Amino acid sequence: MPRSVKRRRQVPGKRLPVAFFILAVLCAASAAQELPNKIRGYKVHRTDLSVANDEASAEKRDASVYLEFGDPEFSDLGLDGVTFLVPGSLTAEGKSGKIEFLTFRDFTVNGLPVEIREYRDSFDFHNGEMVSLPKPLEITVSIPSAIRGAADEIDGGSPEWEVKGRIFVFGRFKKYGFSFKRVVPVDVAFRVPNPLK
Repeated sequence: MPRSVKRRRQVPGKRLPVAFFILAVLCAASAAQELPNKIRGYKVHRTDLSVANDEASAEKRDASVYLEFGDPEFSDLGLDGVTFLVPGSLTAEGKSGKIEFLTFRDFTVNGLPVEIREYRDSFDFHNGEMVSLPKPLEITVSIPSAIRGAADEIDGGSPEWEVKGRIFVFGRFKKYGFSFKRVVPVDVAFRVPNPLK
């Protein structure tokens, strides 16, 4: 009489946790590789910087960088959209050096995408000192976004605008008497008073 082979019944759900584990590892690896080691010849310096835009939250959060913006001023209306000039200043705690240029990625104001032109005017900054940007930032809002934003303002608007995005700070930063050429990615998310109110 032939010996019966006992077959193991496969449960479909048994392989699912393994698949999720592999997927989680791959996602974590891709998140860790989000930024290259160098951008435009500058070594990427990953650090957690706390950014604030008003003195109360700066003190509360012990912010590393404090940003201050002036009221936007209309500059141009073109095919790209409406361009505004926004003056700004900053204070960096515990840091000194020279910012050579700034680039901006994925910026939104109240959920509407905006383009901020690469900032090419270099300036020095010193630990704890407020420094004004030599020239204002140029911010362009596309025509469809400008129309949506205007419609929101007509409907009452909000007393504050939410600003989100990432700034890449390219420069030479001082530490222990040495100067290091680095690019620092800074994620910002804060609120500013609605200048149209």
